[in-house]
Amino acid sequence: MVTCAMTLVACSQNTPAETSVLLAFTATNAQDYVYTGDSSVAVVNAEDPALTLTVGTRYKVMNDVRTLHPFEFITRGADASTDVVLLSELSDGLAFESDPDVNFVVDESGFSFTLTAQLAAQLDGYRCAFHPASMRAPILINP
Repeated sequence: MVTCAMTLVACSQNTPAETSVLLAFTATNAQDYVYTGDSSVAVVNAEDPALTLTVGTRYKVMNDVRTLHPFEFITRGADASTDVVLLSELSDGLAFESDPDVNFVVDESGFSFTLTAQLAAQLDGYRCAFHPASMRAPILINP
């Protein structure tokens, strides 16, 4: 069994980092992310839970297992083969990655972005790039 860990840290652009919301994930296989973070964002210990994100918030995705389970934000299609990738650890040149208001930044620990109203209008899910059918879940947006 392979055990994987990923962390997503969220902080408002106008809020000090000490008030950040921590979203933590593990993956024990190629079937599901398991959520272990703040219970106000998703159900703790749930497999592939819906996340609730807020417009105007800056997020930092820290994926310790990006080589096994690269993280992507998506517009969900009828199935994983018709998803549209909006932000990804693997892809370069996606439209929102070059949007200065999104301010997509990749570093050695993961990537950061700001959830703009334009991005939020299309964002409704997340998935693993290598296991998109099994490691895929919805995102709900707070305006």
